[in-house]
Amino acid sequence: MFSKTIQTIKTFFVPNQQNGFMPHALRTRTIALYVLIVVFIKSVSLLSGLTLPATRFFADVTSQLVITLSNNERVKQGLQPLAENAILDNAAMQKAQDMIANKYFAHNSPQGVDPWYWFKKSGYQYTYAGENLAIDFFESSDVVRAWKNSPSHWENLINQNYKDIGVAVARGNIEGYDTTVVVQLFGSPKATKPATQPSISPKPSARPSPRVSPIAYTSPVATPAPSVEGSAIVQPVQQIVATPTSQTTISHKIVRTVPTLVSSVMDTVMNPTIILGAFLAYLLIVFALGAFS
Repeated sequence: MFSKTIQTIKTFFVPNQQNGFMPHALRTRTIALYVLIVVFIKSVSLLSGLTLPATRFFADVTSQLVITLSNNERVKQGLQPLAENAILDNAAMQKAQDMIANKYFAHNSPQGVDPWYWFKKSGYQYTYAGENLAIDFFESSDVVRAWKNSPSHWENLINQNYKDIGVAVARGNIEGYDTTVVVQLFGSPKATKPATQPSISPKPSARPSPRVSPIAYTSPVATPAPSVEGSAIVQPVQQIVATPTSQTTISHKIVRTVPTLVSSVMDTVMNPTIILGAFLAYLLIVFALGAFS
């Protein structure tokens, strides 16, 4: 049974004496089928190119993967990974929803609301804070890669002052296009002052001889502009805009996305070069086998 199957495959694909050195795969009827397949693939590709950019349905950006990939980049630089912070997640989501509601993509809103407003509104008291933004990306890896290739975004990703991270991914309509926005917030929380213990006055004793003890003086630390309250350092960045992509529907931290396998299939259909290349490679192999048989 197995040998018969192998022989059938050989007769169909490989030129040999049994098929008159003309494999069935290269006969007129089969080639006509190839042509139909190629036309179908190209048609799907063209139709997908017309419809998918308008719906953005196949974007696969998730907050968890953005955090993981960002931390991977920090570890590569010998830095500690950042801890996901629920308050920063909430602040990032509020910022993302505000951008969609007010139709803008920028660090400051048209109403003049700066990024640090969302930290304070969510109750995150910080010493250091930063923000990265992205829009119109297909994959989480593409988002982090784009930030990595931008010096100012990269400074945020590997800033050793940050301890916490929060990410939100939101889908909405901006300037007439359905799109996906990503908000990444960094922070280092303010240290809480320890409770002071009541001091106990010692009993009077013999008066000690005068002495001088050194007093340490610490000069104030300069903070790069722009800065926020206290010694908070902010790394301002420029927005990243990519080609239009598919949409991701999210509700708070829950992201509904198309599985990676489906996304990969759609990428192949959208760009059929791989399939057409495989057909061409097969034809070349068959002709070569026929020539040397």
